[in-house]
Amino acid sequence: VRFARKYHLEIFEVRDRLAEFKEVDEDHCGTLTREQFERIIRIKLDIEDEEALPRTAVLEVERAAGKDGQGVVGFEEFLEWSRTVAFAVHTRQLTKEQQMVREYARTNDLDSPYLERVMSEFQRFDVNSSGFIEKDEFTNLVMCLMNSKDKYDMPSDRLTRFWKEADTNKDGTISFVEFLLWYTKYFPMQSGSQTNCTASEVYRSLGSQRIVRSLPSQ
Repeated sequence: VRFARKYHLEIFEVRDRLAEFKEVDEDHCGTLTREQFERIIRIKLDIEDEEALPRTAVLEVERAAGKDGQGVVGFEEFLEWSRTVAFAVHTRQLTKEQQMVREYARTNDLDSPYLERVMSEFQRFDVNSSGFIEKDEFTNLVMCLMNSKDKYDMPSDRLTRFWKEADTNKDGTISFVEFLLWYTKYFPMQSGSQTNCTASEVYRSLGSQRIVRSLPSQ
C-alpha cells in the first residue's frame, strides 16, 4: 500500500511487479544482481540475449544498482524503474507518425492539453476520417480558426499560401504531423496552454514574413 501511494499506482500493479521481481530473485534474498536486473530489462523490452542493450538501459542498470551503494537492485528501485519502462514499451508500439508527434512536442515544449486541442481541431475537420485533411476540409478549418463565416471573406491567394505551407510533401493532403507544424507556426502555445492568437495577429505575421523576404541580403 505504501508503494502504491508513493508511486501513484494501483495495489494490483504493485503486486504484479512484486511477482515479476520474485520470479527473477531466484535465491530469495530480496534483491537482484545486475545480471538478474538485465534479464528483466530484456524481457520487458523484448531484447534477445545476443543483442546489446541500448545505452539508456545500461545507464538504468548502473543507476538502479548503484543507488544503495551495494551494486544490487531492491524492489523499490525495480518498481520505480518499471514505471518508466511502461512508457518505453508503449513508445515502441507507436506508429512512426505518433513517434514524430511526441518528438516534436518534446523538443518544442508542447504540453498534452495543447496537443489534444490541435488533434481535436484536426479530427473535427477530417470529416471522412481518412487520417488526412484534404483541401476543401482545410479551407473550412482555416475559416473556422480565423473566425470567417464565408470563404469569400478570405482572399484565395492567402488560402492557397496556407495550403502550400501546410502540405509540405505536396501530395495533395495534410497529415496530422504536417498540420501540427503549420498550426504551431500561427497559433503557438502560450502561457496556460492557451492559443489566443487572433486573425489580425496571423495576418501581421504574414506581412512581417513578406517584408523579411523582400529585404536585400547583406
